[in-house]
Amino acid sequence: RIKTIYSNIYFKHIDEKNYYRFKDKTPKNLYPAILKLELFKMINYKKIICFDVDTICLGSINYLLINDFAFAAVQGGDNYNKIINNSSKFNRNIPFNTGIMVVGHQMLSIKNYNKLINFKGFAKTADQSILNEFLKFYPVYSLPIEYNFFADIFHNHFKNHKVKILHYKGPKPHLKKFQPLASFWNDFTL
Repeated sequence: RIKTIYSNIYFKHIDEKNYYRFKDKTPKNLYPAILKLELFKMINYKKIICFDVDTICLGSINYLLINDFAFAAVQGGDNYNKIINNSSKFNRNIPFNTGIMVVGHQMLSIKNYNKLINFKGFAKTADQSILNEFLKFYPVYSLPIEYNFFADIFHNHFKNHKVKILHYKGPKPHLKKFQPLASFWNDFTL
């Protein structure tokens, strides 16, 4: 259905063999997210915008398309005010959420990919743990909250924003149909 709206969407088959070693280093329910590391091998692109499968686009994403970021994501966590204060600027050593990521050509390389898949330790939040560690001292652009709005924890602030991308990072709306903001998902998928 999405290809009828955006003709330039690309779905890539991933050979999992490079990722099996993460099966015991990642919570079972998050293991599929490790496969997002594959995008760092896609070196023939100017930019990759990666959406988690539990997101829904509610508005224009032109901002993500026209800006030239090396790496951009919304700050992670549950502190609404901190996320707002750190938005729209470069930050170092501030955890980010990988539900929506913009990865520019500057970051796309086999060298970076190899560093990422050779991560040592437990990846509590899968790709997010690995990328936060890898980019800890790199200036990451903190996207405005509207581009990865956490439905589960910020639903009380929804009317204060022109949300472009809604992210159900907590309970999934197809499993919990009456949670806050689930109607957007349920209306879209029917």
